[in-house]
Amino acid sequence: MTSTRLGQGAKFFRAEELRDSHGRLQPAPPVVLGPMGAGPGLQPAQQPNAAMRLADLAKKPLTVQETWETRYEQLMEQFASDMQMYITMVCDTIVTTVPKSVVHCLVRKAEKNLLNHLFGHVHKMSEEELKRMLTEDSSVTEKRAAVRLLYDKIKMAIDDVQYKQEKVKRKDHEGD
Repeated sequence: MTSTRLGQGAKFFRAEELRDSHGRLQPAPPVVLGPMGAGPGLQPAQQPNAAMRLADLAKKPLTVQETWETRYEQLMEQFASDMQMYITMVCDTIVTTVPKSVVHCLVRKAEKNLLNHLFGHVHKMSEEELKRMLTEDSSVTEKRAAVRLLYDKIKMAIDDVQYKQEKVKRKDHEGD
């Protein structure tokens, strides 16, 4: 626990500690506020119950040393620190999620517009233009055939090498 002005029983954490290795926010801790150990120089009996929340603190009867104004100030400080922590968490969440949402919406809109534009352009084409676009250039066809032939030759060579290796292994096993 770090000594901060987060109020009674508040656990101090930083926004960057709530992120995983990829920068995504992890789920909020199940207990943000919890018991806090005794401060330096204070005995646990002298320190107020650290797990006490605002409602419990408000219901607690005033002691002789406390006045109503003192109690009110404590409650307001606790409330302010809790609200500040909550606002920081909400702002951090907004900062990380809003840009992603905006980009997602822009990409979806551009995708729809691009697809509509493509369909409109293709539908305007004549049948001859579509055939010409779908016909492959003869040089590409020749290169593809040459590559296919080389692929078949390499595959046959690999098969031959494997066959000869197996023959050698069999001879070695028979010789032992």
